Amino acid sequence: MITDNPLTLIFTELLTLGVAIATLMIAYEAWDDEWWKGIACAFFPPYAIYYMLVELNHKHKKVFVWAYFGLIALLIVLAIVAEFVTF
Repeated sequence: MITDNPLTLIFTELLTLGVAIATLMIAYEAWDDEWWKGIACAFFPPYAIYYMLVELNHKHKKVFVWAYFGLIALLIVLAIVAEFVTF
């Protein structure tokens, strides 16, 4: 289980916090476009992904996309590694 090791738990919590911060950054950018888009991004993560991929007009859009999906990929890899590796 992923919570068996305290170090794994710390990394998981930090990555989850990173995804939450990335979602709030997307919501902030959406709020500048229209207020309801910001609220939708903050409380409905699938809309945040849609907004980031389709509607976001920012000079660093690639950074947003890579950071968001990179953090999610790290969470998945960490969960898989934690199942098979004992520390």
